[in-house]
Amino acid sequence: MDEYKTSILEYDSVKDAIAYSEKKGIEKGVKKGMEKGMEKTRIKIAKQCLQKGLSVELISAVTDLSIEQIKSMLNN
Repeated sequence: MDEYKTSILEYDSVKDAIAYSEKKGIEKGVKKGMEKGMEKTRIKIAKQCLQKGLSVELISAVTDLSIEQIKSMLNN
């Protein structure tokens, strides 16, 4: 009977570890997706600002994109 209890405890431990890993993986994926979405939004805003004639320095300050990133948008 002790072997059975031990195997149940080991199973529960593995099951908990898997559940924890899944939860962390989902959290990491959501965070990465949010960051990508925010980056796309900053780029979209920067492009709109360039079309309106705002300075590269101002756009950089507002969007937190580097001046180099914004200048590369001018060349494309």
